[in-house]
Amino acid sequence: MGLDYYWLTGNFVNEDKGEDTDEWALSQGYISVVPIEFDLTAHHAIQRLNTWNFEK
Repeated sequence: MGLDYYWLTGNFVNEDKGEDTDEWALSQGYISVVPIEFDLTAHHAIQRLNTWNFEK
């Protein structure tokens, strides 16, 4: 279907030795799926912007 997918590469040093990490899951033969979101919207400014009058 032509969908993009990504692989992490490089040397990662994990200082977190907990059993709730991606590193632990992978070392135990599990997969790790992490939903992520990237939102640059300045939500705190929307209310002020809604008061602006754009009429000529």
